[in-house]
Amino acid sequence: MLSMKSRNEVISDTIIKTNYYKLSKIDKSKVLDLLVDTVNLDRKRIIKKIKESNQEKDLKHRSKKYGVMVKKALEKLWEIFDYQNSSSLKINISENIFRIQKELNLDDDTANKLKTISPKTIDNLLRDVRKNKRYHFKYQYIKNEQTLQKLVPIKSFDELNRDKPGFLQIDTVEHGGASSSGHYGYTLSITDCFSQWHENYCVLGRGQNGIFKGLRICLNDLPFNVLGAHPDNGTEILNWQIYEYMKVNNIEYTRSKPNKKNHNCLVEQKNFTNVRRVVGYQRYDTELEIELINNLYRNELRLWQNFFVPHTKLISKTRIDGHVKRQYAKPKTAAQYLLESEFVDSKSKEQLQYLINNLNPFELKRIINTKIDALIKIYRKKNNSEMVDMMKKLRPTMVSFLKVKKTTI
Repeated sequence: MLSMKSRNEVISDTIIKTNYYKLSKIDKSKVLDLLVDTVNLDRKRIIKKIKESNQEKDLKHRSKKYGVMVKKALEKLWEIFDYQNSSSLKINISENIFRIQKELNLDDDTANKLKTISPKTIDNLLRDVRKNKRYHFKYQYIKNEQTLQKLVPIKSFDELNRDKPGFLQIDTVEHGGASSSGHYGYTLSITDCFSQWHENYCVLGRGQNGIFKGLRICLNDLPFNVLGAHPDNGTEILNWQIYEYMKVNNIEYTRSKPNKKNHNCLVEQKNFTNVRRVVGYQRYDTELEIELINNLYRNELRLWQNFFVPHTKLISKTRIDGHVKRQYAKPKTAAQYLLESEFVDSKSKEQLQYLINNLNPFELKRIINTKIDALIKIYRKKNNSEMVDMMKKLRPTMVSFLKVKKTTI
């Protein structure tokens, strides 16, 4: 049996002797039949080898138009222009070619090549350096987090257990006001999917230790056992410290899909009604403000929200032609939902019933208003202004601005 090397030689000799490329279609077919019998290969395989040899024969090696000097200049320009994409970089090069030639001390030939280079060629020349930069600093943090994200499964709102208390949705609310710079307060917001029992805790900064401390305080004050926790993808809650805590305490730890707020819809609703409507949209960045907010959260406000604010539950949805008819259950407070649940122990029910019998909603409301007035007074004194609307929604502004002075050549 012939070796593959011998077969390739036979095919090459036959192509040369028969002048294969100039034969008619019928003659080419006869030559192929002869080769099939001689080298014992499939017809399609022989045709493929003939095409490969033809490509090698006709291949013309193009000389490189853009050399090392152009590549080095592009690497410097890519760094100078803050790692822009090839299209933006091309525009900057075209409009500033004279400045670039003077700045980088380029010869006329290199400058002309940079002026005529295409975005696709820029991508090809910068492929290696982009890959290295990306590996070192751009995606390193995301790669570290991907391991944890693989361990924490994704669940949509429909997949969450809402038939018994203990499955929580968790989120954080910023108190940065009109600026996202510096250190300011964050409210940890926790809502039970079954009863909509709500707990809040405010921390200064978004550090994992402070959030973890607030989470433990809130979980310990719940009148039922915690069975599951469902945050979004923010690293202040989705981190190894909280993951290990959930694992040790046998708490199911899941997360919502990125950029899908409706997967965490219950706590997102409470972020407005139980946080924003109470403390407003202003910036709280002092220890005194955080302490006063927590004094409100952990005492009167949690009692008011869970014992005197009824919630409605959706029973069914029926589509009738072009609209959907929704049927809701009778409104009940979170405490009433827990009292009617068979999954809450008798001791917790006795404590809930005792609070229902002894709490005075009017007194609670007076204390809440007094503490909110004190918070407003501290905020106005800090900002030296009496004309502050606490409920005005503020849009964060950029921390720094790039000022470019246009000059003509």
